[in-house]
Amino acid sequence: MLLIFGLIGSLYLIWRREKRFADVGWLTLTFFTLSLVSMILYYGYERYFLMVAPLLAISAGCLFNRIFSSNMKNLKIVTLTLILLFSLPSYIYLITLVPYGAPVGETEQLNNIEHYIDHHLSSDAVILTNEIQLYFINRKAINVYNLPEVFQAKNLTELINSLKVNNISHVLMNAHIDAEVLENTIIFSALKNNSTFEVLIKMPPFTLYEVNYNESFECR
Repeated sequence: MLLIFGLIGSLYLIWRREKRFADVGWLTLTFFTLSLVSMILYYGYERYFLMVAPLLAISAGCLFNRIFSSNMKNLKIVTLTLILLFSLPSYIYLITLVPYGAPVGETEQLNNIEHYIDHHLSSDAVILTNEIQLYFINRKAINVYNLPEVFQAKNLTELINSLKVNNISHVLMNAHIDAEVLENTIIFSALKNNSTFEVLIKMPPFTLYEVNYNESFECR
């Protein structure tokens, strides 16, 4: 909702042609375009739009102020209807979480993986993962995006070396997270086709691998 009304608001500010308003409009569009380009280049990180959220809020606020201070009754009704339609699904979902928390299906596999990690991995295990809910991993966990060398590795030897330097003993992958990003990386192909990575357990969408450095010679 903020994105749509913010962009319309920025166009409205530019259309007004008053410098102090037009500058805000152009600034909003510029930052939005930069965020969009970054998202496309890096395969869809929607969170990049958070950078432009304050400007979108200002532009949307100016638009709403213009609409609701006018005599255009029909436009007010349409605007309120759109706000409700965009907001209602989120409100309904949040209300359903209040009495019972997240649905069982969203946490069941997390609990199963947590149980496996707690009972089968040594206390000094270091897990590289693309999972964003790290609270359930009771071992040292490193998000894959915090190790850029993993993405920059040009071959399997470089990948194994980067994992070894960071003492990575296991890799936990969630197939539902950023699959379109990871499928273009060396680590994705290595997990699928290399004996260095032994599958310990599969609980879709999770797969837990153990890194066997004794087999790293096969990565050359």
